[in-house]
Amino acid sequence: MNPSTPRADILGSFTGHIRPVKVKPTYQLALAAVTVAMVLLPLLYLGLIAATGWAVARYAVDGLSLFDTVSNAKSAFFLYSTPLFVGAVAIVFLIKPLFSRRLDDAPSHSLRPEEEPTLFAFVEKLCREVGAPTPTRIDVDCQVNASASFRRGALSLLSNDLVLTIGMPLARGLSLQQLAGVLAHEFGHFAQGAGMRLTYIVRSVNAWFARVVYERDSWDAKLDTAAKEASDVGLLIWVAVQAARGMVWLTRRILWALMHVGHAISCFLMRQMEFDADRYEARLVGAPTFAATARDLSLLGAGQQVAMNRLSETFPLGHLVDNVPELISVVRGRFEPDVVTEIDRRRLEERTGTFDTHPADVDRERSAGLETDPPAFRSELPATALFSDFEGLAQAVSHRFLEAQVGDVLAKTRLLPAKELLALTDQAEGDRETLERFTGGVFDADRQLPWPPAVEAEALARARDAMAAGLDRYRTALGDWQEIQRQLLRLDAAGEVLDAGHSFEPSAFEVDAATQDGIDDRRRELSDRAAPIEAVLEDHEGALITRLRAAVDALDAPDDGEARAERDRLLPALEAVNGGWMRLRAIDHCLSVLRFVLQQLTEDPAQPGDRVLDLVGELRRHLAELRSAWSCPCPFDFQSADGTLGEWAVPRDERSLDWPGLFELGEQTLGRGYETRKRLLTRLAALADIAETRVGYGPITEAESAGPAAAVAAA
Repeated sequence: MNPSTPRADILGSFTGHIRPVKVKPTYQLALAAVTVAMVLLPLLYLGLIAATGWAVARYAVDGLSLFDTVSNAKSAFFLYSTPLFVGAVAIVFLIKPLFSRRLDDAPSHSLRPEEEPTLFAFVEKLCREVGAPTPTRIDVDCQVNASASFRRGALSLLSNDLVLTIGMPLARGLSLQQLAGVLAHEFGHFAQGAGMRLTYIVRSVNAWFARVVYERDSWDAKLDTAAKEASDVGLLIWVAVQAARGMVWLTRRILWALMHVGHAISCFLMRQMEFDADRYEARLVGAPTFAATARDLSLLGAGQQVAMNRLSETFPLGHLVDNVPELISVVRGRFEPDVVTEIDRRRLEERTGTFDTHPADVDRERSAGLETDPPAFRSELPATALFSDFEGLAQAVSHRFLEAQVGDVLAKTRLLPAKELLALTDQAEGDRETLERFTGGVFDADRQLPWPPAVEAEALARARDAMAAGLDRYRTALGDWQEIQRQLLRLDAAGEVLDAGHSFEPSAFEVDAATQDGIDDRRRELSDRAAPIEAVLEDHEGALITRLRAAVDALDAPDDGEARAERDRLLPALEAVNGGWMRLRAIDHCLSVLRFVLQQLTEDPAQPGDRVLDLVGELRRHLAELRSAWSCPCPFDFQSADGTLGEWAVPRDERSLDWPGLFELGEQTLGRGYETRKRLLTRLAALADIAETRVGYGPITEAESAGPAAAVAAA
């Protein structure tokens, strides 16, 4: 907390008391009805299990008569055992959701009263004003949200054992008055004991039904595997397994219906609870502040989306941010006025649907606007004033959040201040735009582009003219080439499946027959199609790389010293990357084939077949070769320690990894390798743009003819 903001000043901002929000008798009746309904739904589910079990048991006894009425013993056994098998599978799949584990919540950081005395005193005072129980624990996390919940779940239902979770981005982006209103809303849910407990039951039941309907686990995978293998065993086994799958599908549809029934009967009540909690917020801070908070929460949510996108861009390069709340706040502050207007327009155009659990903002603001009491809390302070060391706490919470996202890799990642990280993404975005202008918007960084020897200055104009003349043809050819590569990759995977001794559906790999001859015929057809396409691509890309070489060689003006230094640093790295490019492509190919093979083969992933292990061995060798080939220094500030580009691209010793760990390393290497190549080319394009701009060249387009470029060069 800022030393100039004593706790007494914050607590003295409470200027009045909040009138309790009274509920209507109709609301209390709805509360009772929903309570009964939400209890009945799980009972119906248990009844379904009991009924299925009874039916299977009854059939196990009565079905024995089949052996007396059916003369063929094999047919009698099939007719008797198949319904038992189907029923048993259905019971297993009905029972296993009862033991489904809830997914872990987002990582949070628990605070202690002696560390944050002002925050705890503020929350205690706020709870007294709202008439809600004081939480026994306060957590903070990196979400643009706040919540109050039972600390131990169902075990706390009969007590007031609550935990308050405050999203640090809220404290960073809202005023103290706004954050007080948000917390009053959360505590408003708990100001009414019956309502808060019903809310927990409703949300828990609905969330449980959603999980068991949509989530899949190893049991589902085993049933799917059995269905694939059954066709090789015999028709009768296949029929039994398919019948079992059909029964599982039927039980899930029943659960789906129960889920929607529970959701439908609870929607009205859940929306009413939100309206009541909003009234607490409006009475504490006033209706105008309520509306302003709704708008700011929308903008912070948009800022969070952009911030996460920025982190996904910088993570492959070894960079993350040291303060996620600050990053979100800075991103939000950089929104242009027209972006802010558009976000707000969309928010206010949303309408509350019949099955929505939360009202639309326009309805919430209208309801809150009916509250005319003077605000019971007024403050001009920022919400960060509640914390003794907000920035230090935000960094600690950010570290925990990022560690949960990327694991041990965080220890080898450079954490940058928000503005520095955004400067990197801004530069990368600007470079991408430059590359798009330089190439006419058509480019595939995965193509092999060997760096040419020195060229004469006049080659620049000719290369530009050649690119402009062939741009449209190149665009079409590139799309065709990419599609051919996709199909060739599938053929490689099909061949691996056959080599492993398994069959496959021809349509899965786009061949006429699931044989080696069928694969070879299709491969020859694609190769014949690719030959003229490859010629078009090589002509255009030859002009592109010649133009790039001529332009960066032309950086000879007195003011180009910094550009020349960067060029001289990038070119050795590009040469090394090109030298190892086919190894990176081999890693990509190996991983892609492995994905297809693992999807088609039926081995337990923990016990891969021999062919999978062979592919893994190839991957291990390619990774080692790439690390050795990329022996040049890192051309960019990719890592926190000095090292070669290969050591950065392949950051772990592949010899010590099992095959899942090796697969993960390969994926990481691909991301870093391709990003390095793209960054090299985009930076070189940015340097080339400096030279071209000096002589008056603009972007390459299909409309450009040879004449203008030659005329500019001559001038």
